[in-house]
Amino acid sequence: MDAMDTAHAQGYTFLEGLILERLGELKLSEQRAAASVFLREALNRYQRCKASGKEIQLLERHGGLLRRDEESPSLPSEPVLDAVPTVSLDV
Repeated sequence: MDAMDTAHAQGYTFLEGLILERLGELKLSEQRAAASVFLREALNRYQRCKASGKEIQLLERHGGLLRRDEESPSLPSEPVLDAVPTVSLDV
């Protein structure tokens, strides 16, 4: 996945989304679970770079798959600890 690594290193979030979308579409016929993960990550990248047109297009084409698997895990795009909210125990 040299293209993906290069896109990530250069900060091309939209291109990362496009690569993930294409990978997801390639996996649709043989590995729906893997396709769902790739498509969900593509959606995440499109949301991050505010590519609302691509986000809408992806949901129109694969929304059923994305919604049906809404609770299935996806690959973390950020370090897990960064996503956990800080809770103060001071009373």
